[in-house]
Formats: sequence, structure tokens, C-alpha cells
Amino acid sequence: MKTVYEIRAATILYNLARGDENRDCIYLVPANTCPVVPIALLSAGRKIEFIDIDPDTLCMDQEGVWRRCLDAEAPPVGSLVFIRTYGVETDMRKFFAPLKLRFPDIIVIDDRCAARPEPEVEKVDPQGADIILYSTGYAKYCDLGFGGFAHMKKERTYQRYSLTYRPGDLAEITDIYKTNIAAGTPISTAGETPAGFWKSYAWLDTGRPKVPWSEYVRLLLEKRVLADEHKAGLNSLYTAIIPDHVRFPDLFNRWRFQIRVADKNALLRKLKEENLFASDHYFPASFLFHAKECPEAELLHRVIVNLFNDFYINREQAGQVALIVRNHVLAEDGSNVLRKNRCRPSTGPRDAALDE
Repeated sequence: MKTVYEIRAATILYNLARGDENRDCIYLVPANTCPVVPIALLSAGRKIEFIDIDPDTLCMDQEGVWRRCLDAEAPPVGSLVFIRTYGVETDMRKFFAPLKLRFPDIIVIDDRCAARPEPEVEKVDPQGADIILYSTGYAKYCDLGFGGFAHMKKERTYQRYSLTYRPGDLAEITDIYKTNIAAGTPISTAGETPAGFWKSYAWLDTGRPKVPWSEYVRLLLEKRVLADEHKAGLNSLYTAIIPDHVRFPDLFNRWRFQIRVADKNALLRKLKEENLFASDHYFPASFLFHAKECPEAELLHRVIVNLFNDFYINREQAGQVALIVRNHVLAEDGSNVLRKNRCRPSTGPRDAALDE
């Protein structure tokens, strides 16, 4: 494999999509993605379709991907952007390998931007993917404030494109999608963003990274050691205080610490009143960009709260957050609502108690 390195991961995704010679193919994207992913693809002139998530893995529904790829009546699928929700590190070879065997021309992009980044290509297991994408931008596992890289098959071509970049345009498109998210409305009343809309903004920085690759790797590995330790400490604190029935399995808690509550908005308000913070999960991009309903992604958004375990919060603050969460959960009389609205994934067979 070979490695490419840019000022941000979205730049790599844009370059890959724009350089794809199959202009008529469809890019499949999970419904619960960050808005930057579809914006990068649309800016590159690609057509995208959203696939709902699996309630167990919280990643793109594999059966939904297969159905779409096998649909002879629809335009052909050219690429799959498989996003690791919360940076989950489950082995995907049993999905990627058969898909590539049946559809060898489909480009599988394993988006690990929220996962623990691995810059040393010989230590990376591609699990059958063509491209593995990582980020060290704001709020990622190793937050360096910039940087993204991808390990890809040597035969895969990669071309850099130089775009005009205006920070004001980035702020403007960020405001556009945040405003619509706050209102719970799609960006376009027609149900799909008009062709060329995102291309009209100079939002994407395609300049060279701040430091050379060797220095970047050094900074990343140093920060990763600190991040591992910090996250382990805060996760242990959260686990000790927060009731088990609202916590997710450990494999979902590396990027942030995930809980589900019946009234997440009330909990977020309580935290804000104490000058503390947490976040909710991504508003479904499927609705934001295409006004498409994806029930599992919508359910996830309604009940999930991400507790921070990065360097934007210290141990004392995390302890205060955990106590507020605990008191909120114990006071809630909506536990039955949570059990009816299944959104806590399992690591094995489906948990019948959560399906009641």
C-alpha cells in the first residue's frame, strides 16, 4: 500500500472522488455521516445515495448495501464510503471481501476518521478495502488541529487538485447546515441540493499541510500516547458512575463515550447550565441533503448523547458530567421508552430485553 497526506481528510476524499473517471456512478454513504462527507463528494461532482444504518453495528447496513449494488434498475454503484461510527474497530473483511469479489470495480473507502489513527502503513489491516482514510483534525481521536492521510492500494491513482480557499466560505456552508439541523429541515425544499450548489463555495483547503510527513507522524504518535491514556482514564470514570443500562459496549467508546437517554435535550440543558458540555449524534445526513427518511439513523439521533473523553475536558469536569448523567438517568421514568426504542448495539446476538 501507499500513503497520501493532506491538510485535511476531506481534501483526500474530494481528490479521490474528483479523480474517479467513472462519472456516472453512485457513491453510497451512510445516513448518519458528518455533513462534510457528502459536501466533499457533491463538490467533486459526484452523485450520492444514503444507506440507513444497522441497529447493532451502528454502521452502514450491509444488507442495504447489497440490495442497492444488486439493483439492475438503478445507476451502478461506483464507490462505498463505509464510515466507522464512533471509530468502532470491528473486522469488516467478511463484508468487504465478498462485495469486492462480486463487484470488483466498486471502490471501498474505509473511513476511519473517528478511529485511533495508524500512520505506519505496515501496521494497518485493510480488511479488503481499497482505501483507509484517517483524520487528525478538530475533535478527532488525535486532535492535531489539522491533517488527514490515507493508505491505499498501490495501483489506485491519486491526483491532487488545487482549489481557491476562502475561510469565510467554509464558515458560510457550516452555518447553512447547522441552521437546517437546528430547524430540523432539509437544506433544499426540493428534497435534494441543486447540482453545483456546493461547487460555488470555496470551502475546501487544498493547500499543503503545515509540516512534512515525518514530522507529522512524530506529532501524531506522541499525541496518540497521551490520548490513549486520557481516554482510558475518563472512560473508566464514566463507567464507574453512569448506570450500565444506558452505556454502550466499550468498542463504541473510544472516540467519545456513548450513552442513550429518553430525553437527551433535557440532559444537554442540565449540563449547559453547569457550564459543562456533551453533544448529540449527527443529524441524519440522509434527511439533511435528500429529505430521505432512514429510521435507524433517526432513532440514533433522538436518543444518543456523546460524552467527551478528549483534552477539551479534564477529570474533574468528567466526574461532574457523570454525576449529572447518573442523576438524570435515575430520575427518568422513561426507561421503558428506551427499551422499546432499541438503539443500544450488542456485540453478539440481539438482546431481547431491548426489543420489548
